[in-house]
Amino acid sequence: HEIRRELMVHRTVETGLALVYLNMTGGQDDQCFDGASFVLNPHGRLAAQLPFCDEAIVTLDFERTNEGWLAAEGPKAHIPDAAERDYRVMVQATRDYMAKTGFSKAVLGLSGGVDSALVAAIAADALGPGNLRCVMLPSRYTSAHSLEDAAAVAKALGAKLDTVPIGPSVEAVTASLAPLFEGRAEDVTEENLQSRLRGLILM
Repeated sequence: HEIRRELMVHRTVETGLALVYLNMTGGQDDQCFDGASFVLNPHGRLAAQLPFCDEAIVTLDFERTNEGWLAAEGPKAHIPDAAERDYRVMVQATRDYMAKTGFSKAVLGLSGGVDSALVAAIAADALGPGNLRCVMLPSRYTSAHSLEDAAAVAKALGAKLDTVPIGPSVEAVTASLAPLFEGRAEDVTEENLQSRLRGLILM
């Protein structure tokens, strides 16, 4: 946002003209357009600022003066800080991607960690908590603390939470592979079985 504003200010200084910067709002494929259109008068003076990530229609008058055409003063919407802008874009991109591809609900694995909690918050804000189903997939290595955190996240968001233990599945796959793993110490391979099984159950 700051870079594009700076570039447009340079153009008004260079040309001595007013400038209208129009930007689409919404997600399209792997792009997300954040709106925040603005109007600058010569020398970079801000005449109007439209909202960030929200659609808006504004009528703005221009008048001919001794300095040339100038935009009348218009609304000046608040532009959030960088962290909030990032979050709003993630929510907007998720909402529009889901709508344009015909999906209205989502299932996601909730581990009790910060990453999955953030993804769940984005999904709940994008789709509505009633359209989000979270699944906790504990193994014998999962701490009680993680289970409590996952439940707290789902409750705070108002989303449904299911628990599907993967212990029996891990044991079954480990038993199937035992002849191939014979004589080898456990390593990251066995750990990766858990993430693969979690993905399979979610699918």
